[in-house]
Amino acid sequence: MYKEKQYEVSQFRHERDSRLIGDMMQNEAAEKIFAWAGKEGLEDIYRGMYEMSCVAVTEENLPEIAGMAKQASRMFGLRQIPRIYLRRGYEQTIEIGGLANPFLVVSSDFLELTAEEDPRLLSGMIAGRIAGIRAGHGKGMMLFWILETLLGYLPIPAFLVKGLEALVNEWNRCRYFTYDRAFLLAEGDYALAQRSLFIQILPGEILDRFALGSPKDRYTPQADRFWEGLGAEGAIRTLNSLRMDDPWIPERYRELKKFRETMGRDGYDGTVSA
Repeated sequence: MYKEKQYEVSQFRHERDSRLIGDMMQNEAAEKIFAWAGKEGLEDIYRGMYEMSCVAVTEENLPEIAGMAKQASRMFGLRQIPRIYLRRGYEQTIEIGGLANPFLVVSSDFLELTAEEDPRLLSGMIAGRIAGIRAGHGKGMMLFWILETLLGYLPIPAFLVKGLEALVNEWNRCRYFTYDRAFLLAEGDYALAQRSLFIQILPGEILDRFALGSPKDRYTPQADRFWEGLGAEGAIRTLNSLRMDDPWIPERYRELKKFRETMGRDGYDGTVSA
């Protein structure tokens, strides 16, 4: 269940997320890309792909999911509840799309998984993505989609785009730090928030043995070895060079642990250490 609390963006947006998306939006190539996208009507095309091929969630067909989105929107200060689309076989759990009017795409496979595992995993992840929309992630995801799928069509010099690509690639991973924080704030369950990082990687009965987020957490020694083996700077360089998301889990795990340590017993205390 959601707590009846409301949060400002500064209370959940990760510092690296904030810095990187700020740098992206001020980048000359990004300004040109958004102008070109608006001229070509790309947002309508992007949304149309999901409207034609997915099922839109409503209070009539899936009231529990619609209710999760409504409560999360109120919690994280989003005035307009985003539309949600269900898609079978979607490779992500939940993703943000759109620009002026961001929406969510939810994997139906993930929906089935959380129904069996714990429905709070779904509500927590919906909350995380809605917090992301509040933090301006719609623009970031639109840039990511354009660079991933339409790079060869951009009427912009390659040398300008190259710098933007590096920013977007790093931000695309750091945005998850914000989602994880919002998950914890919404659900108030640290062990569940840590479990959400692994839910698509290992079955629940295996995760149970790791006691994630508890005093007997068996994953922490493994994560510590990762950081000690490479060193902080070496680890960041290694992670930034990878295109896959899974290797970023040790850093997400560590960042969520740091955030939890800034929270008072009754929830967020208003300060986050850098």
